[in-house]
Amino acid sequence: MSIRRQTDVRLFLVRTCHTCGKVFSTTAASPFMRQIKNVGGKKQKTCYFCSQTCKMASYKHMFDGKAAERKAEYDRNRDRRESARRYYAANAERERERAKARYWADPEAARAANAYQRKKRKLVTG
Repeated sequence: MSIRRQTDVRLFLVRTCHTCGKVFSTTAASPFMRQIKNVGGKKQKTCYFCSQTCKMASYKHMFDGKAAERKAEYDRNRDRRESARRYYAANAERERERAKARYWADPEAARAANAYQRKKRKLVTG
């Protein structure tokens, strides 16, 4: 567990407000910051705000009544089964050729991998 050191002197950093774009100076102990989900991936991004008003404005999307719609879109984008099904339907022959090549490159490893995937599918489907 980390502990914040009790020091009187903190370095001043120049930051840009995530809401209004204003440039301001702050310390590393600024209360006006929060972690938000990055657009491109899973990692979170630290956002800094110049004031409590800007920090509160950054939360407005949570209360605009579209949370259920956003959650449905998130789940839809997360579920890759439909796009995988479409891909394999369109590229079935190519995938069969790749599977044969993979098998003949190392038959033992291919059989072990197939057995593992079969067990996993059985556990998932029940």
